[in-house]
Amino acid sequence: MVKRCINEALDGLGHSLQLCRNGNGKIVSARLVREVSRHKFEQPSVVEVLNMIEIPANMLGLLMIALLAIPRGKVTSYAAMGKLLGISPRLVGLLLSKNPIPVLVPCHRVIQSDGNIGGYSIRNPAIKNAVDVKRKLLEMEGIIFINGKVPKRFFIDYREHERMFYELYNVYVNQMKTKS
Repeated sequence: MVKRCINEALDGLGHSLQLCRNGNGKIVSARLVREVSRHKFEQPSVVEVLNMIEIPANMLGLLMIALLAIPRGKVTSYAAMGKLLGISPRLVGLLLSKNPIPVLVPCHRVIQSDGNIGGYSIRNPAIKNAVDVKRKLLEMEGIIFINGKVPKRFFIDYREHERMFYELYNVYVNQMKTKS
């Protein structure tokens, strides 16, 4: 049960992010409610985020951990994310649309293999073109676009992403062990 909701401004995005916390203080949902207006964005460390959020015990939870393992200023493809998790790229896209905490869990860092931005789902009717928000988020993280595409130099190396994913997964498992 959600016991407390807080509104927090995301510096640099100009968004208000409604964070709803459960009885354990874990963030269980989030909603972007204003248009992008600034150009600087700082996020907590991935371990801090992992401590703050509720990770579901399913494929979406694994995807969320894999998203947190993508460093700021880097992207991966739907195909590479599918390979990492052993699922199809289309299922990756479907699961990304179910991310309960966009921006904080950076689903905007997953794009098409050819460098095209792909889709972005924000459940807010006030935001007319969610793909523009995705592009703005990537630009704020230092990613540039050439002819509308992200150059390959911004893609995280698959092996590096895999290594970071397993490190973060082990941190998460150890956190769960100490809490039980």
